This record gives sequence, structure tokens and C-alpha cells, in this order.
Amino acid sequence: MDQIGDVALGAGEIRAEKTVALAAVVTVDALKIVEESPDVVSDLESTIVPLNVTSTIPGHVNLAGIFKHHIVATLDCNVEVWINNQTLKDYECTHHVKL
Repeated sequence: MDQIGDVALGAGEIRAEKTVALAAVVTVDALKIVEESPDVVSDLESTIVPLNVTSTIPGHVNLAGIFKHHIVATLDCNVEVWINNQTLKDYECTHHVKL
């Protein structure tokens, strides 16, 4: 399936050995979901919708102010969402960093 949603995040800085939570609002094109997924009706009837969420975050690594290198971090998650209360049922994620 093609891209059905989008999130815009501002630039920022994450220090070494730190984790930062990013609040995000996802804009989803519901018409595109219906048009491109023949299983959407059965998913909605089952009250659980499976989604694949992929995030690609480009950035730079700065080592001791001397070495700078471009990196791309990719996160790929399979997510299940309860339709009735719009909460997360389950998720499984993998990540990869390309230097």
C-alpha cells in the first residue's frame, strides 16, 4: 500500500545516549485507505485495524566537533489499533541506522 498519512516534525537536537519523545499528529487520507485497501471493510468490522508505520529520520552525527557524518534512521512498525476506543492494541518495531 502507498503512503496514506503524513507527519511534520520540526528540527531538533538529541544528545548522545539520550532518548527524546516526539509528540506527533498524523494526518491520514481516509479516502485513499478505502480506495487502495480491499480489506478495509473487514478490518473495520473486526474492530481492529492493522497498520504498517514507517518513519525515516535523516540527520547528522557530530563526533567531538571534528567528524560530521550524515545518517538516516529508519523505524518500521506493525501496529494494531482498536477502532472502538482508538487505542493501541499491539505493536512490533524494528529499527536500522544507515551511516
